[in-house]
Amino acid sequence: MELEIPDSFDEFDAHVLWGVSPHSLLLANMCLQTDSSQAEVALRRAYDIEIVRTNYEVDWETYYEFLTSICTEWFVNSIGSAAIFADSTTAKQFVVGAAYDTSVGVMRCLRQGVDRFLQTDETDSIVIPSRDLKAVSSRDDIRLLRSLGVLRRTNQGYEFDTEVLRSLRLGQTYSRSQAAWALSDRLCARLGIDQPAVNEALLHSADIDPPDDRPERSAASLPLYLTRSDLDTFVNTIFSDELESTIREIRENIIVERAHILDALQFGMSSESATAVEWPISDEAAVVCAVASQQNRPVVADYLVELLGKDEFTVHATLRDAGLTVTLENGLLHFGNAYATPIADEGPINTYQQWLTTRLSGLEASEHGLNELVNRLSEGWDRQRQSLLEAIIQQLDDFRVSPTTFVFSMLDPNYLDDAQMDQYVDDSAHLRDEVNQIKAWRDDQPGDAETFSSAVSEVCHYPVHEAGTEPILRIMSPWTNFAIQDYTATFRYLLENDITIQLLFRLPSRRGWDNLKEHLLTRLGETKGNLELRTYTRFKEFRNHDELRGIEESDENYVGETGIHAKLFIAGNPSDGTVVAGSANLMENSFFYNPEAGLKTHDPNVLETAIDYFDLIWNIAEPDRIDESAFTGKTNFTFYPKVYRD
Repeated sequence: MELEIPDSFDEFDAHVLWGVSPHSLLLANMCLQTDSSQAEVALRRAYDIEIVRTNYEVDWETYYEFLTSICTEWFVNSIGSAAIFADSTTAKQFVVGAAYDTSVGVMRCLRQGVDRFLQTDETDSIVIPSRDLKAVSSRDDIRLLRSLGVLRRTNQGYEFDTEVLRSLRLGQTYSRSQAAWALSDRLCARLGIDQPAVNEALLHSADIDPPDDRPERSAASLPLYLTRSDLDTFVNTIFSDELESTIREIRENIIVERAHILDALQFGMSSESATAVEWPISDEAAVVCAVASQQNRPVVADYLVELLGKDEFTVHATLRDAGLTVTLENGLLHFGNAYATPIADEGPINTYQQWLTTRLSGLEASEHGLNELVNRLSEGWDRQRQSLLEAIIQQLDDFRVSPTTFVFSMLDPNYLDDAQMDQYVDDSAHLRDEVNQIKAWRDDQPGDAETFSSAVSEVCHYPVHEAGTEPILRIMSPWTNFAIQDYTATFRYLLENDITIQLLFRLPSRRGWDNLKEHLLTRLGETKGNLELRTYTRFKEFRNHDELRGIEESDENYVGETGIHAKLFIAGNPSDGTVVAGSANLMENSFFYNPEAGLKTHDPNVLETAIDYFDLIWNIAEPDRIDESAFTGKTNFTFYPKVYRD
């Protein structure tokens, strides 16, 4: 069945699905399994963090419904309840294992990866050409796997997470006892119980012998075990409401066995009246049985099973067929008569007593571990929720979270001296009141607001103060005037320190170009090739070269022209930078008179988009790059866009 992906997810990114991750899917599954408000609050926190991290938002109801629809499709049968035993470190393996048997396209992708993994050294990266994956799965299947962190796009194709492939391979190769052990071990580990005795007790309760070659913890994907038919009974017990009753039954059996062992340990003096018999078992085993019979004590059958390499029923039948009066009940052999020992040796008795003592310690450990297991089962979802949220929050460790500042300009009374203020107001009561209102607002200026002059100055100084950032300053300002001279010292210092300045503006008139040279370019001195200028101006209707040459010579205004109108000031790179976007040019009116507005932020997503936008316009403006020789007047400047040349 193909998942129906909402349009709002498609609009975010063509390659990944917004907010879909192993952690968010496990939280969504928790909502379905527990129907608790705490689970929904946790998922909502993950949703809010994703908005901060990506600077994008999908409607909450749409997001919730989509994630839970994936869980309903993938986390079938016992997988949904077993998800309680996944944590932040095993989340990816668990979710991918759940998808492996339920999503055909995802499974085909993963099988290609596993097959390639089996053919290569485990240390090698696994890269499959994109055409091969697209041949067996849909675009959305690949997007899902990229969202889950299983696939990463490279120049050669798609690279797989080898840890995920390893977990899938192991899940397919484990024996029944290994798979059961892995399930039990993951359960105990998730609840903070590190006692193999508990795993052994759980396996014995399902008549499964613990494996000799025990798998490494967290090595394989749990859902691959959960769908095995040979583990149905064990799975239904360990991942259901029956687990607590099963544990209680195991504990009761432990109490009984412990009492039997304590009884078996009560050896006293041997009986003098014992019947001679031809023992059909080894002398070491016969001594233990004989002494136990003389003292009317039971023998723990498991000891003889380990010693003789036969099951308890075969041992019992062998003794009985040899003429001994013996019964087998609850794993204990009871002798009806006292029998003589075949040899006079206390060594076998000491070995048996030591085995009983060790077995008793193991039972006590099992009982303690099972008690802890019962006590912590109710905390399982809480533990998972905390683990997943911690991992989600850690995604912000390398993400710069910063406030967005409102940037403004308006009449600045502090910029004008008394004479200028008198000229501005004259005798107008209305203008006087206007200035007073502006002063009052600025005196009580909100904390998240700053002036354009302050914000732009901060951006221009950023590459100097933040040594680790990319050494570049990008400025898009359609118009400039003499106010740009205030930045001469800053620009000179940037250039001297090998910081690139890219200045992108609208094609100026002759007068505008002369002003730019006078107030900035001729004052900078040696630029070391670090100052780059480009213009971007276009016409709504194509103009030929001759027509534009005539306009240049007459210095007429460009009627109907279009061109740069955005105002952008960008320093650094997305991970370490800042941007101011707004309505203010690098002009006196924009900074100190006009009502202007914009925003300043360090948000990596906004920075990435702003830089991408700037670079697009910068690149297409390359034909109108101004050669550095024009700064000094050695060459003439062309006052029409060069893209219109023949």
